[in-house]
Amino acid sequence: YVPTTCTVMMPRKARGGVPLTREDALYNERITCIRWVIEGVNERLKNFKLLGTRQPWDQIKVLPQWAEVAALLVNRWYRPQVAH
Repeated sequence: YVPTTCTVMMPRKARGGVPLTREDALYNERITCIRWVIEGVNERLKNFKLLGTRQPWDQIKVLPQWAEVAALLVNRWYRPQVAH
């Protein structure tokens, strides 16, 4: 499954000296957990020199294939980032 859309989730901030509600704090905690996983995956993918450095614009068409190969290798040789 490859998602074709994504939703940007921004943390909620306290305003005017009023602390966050419990619901807002839990929302921010969920975002932090998701972000932690994504940053870990990005770090693993950067181990591949092609994905960790800038590439010329004419390589933009093959970048998805490079990312797919890197992801397959990470999935094969690294332990899972998150346990189910």
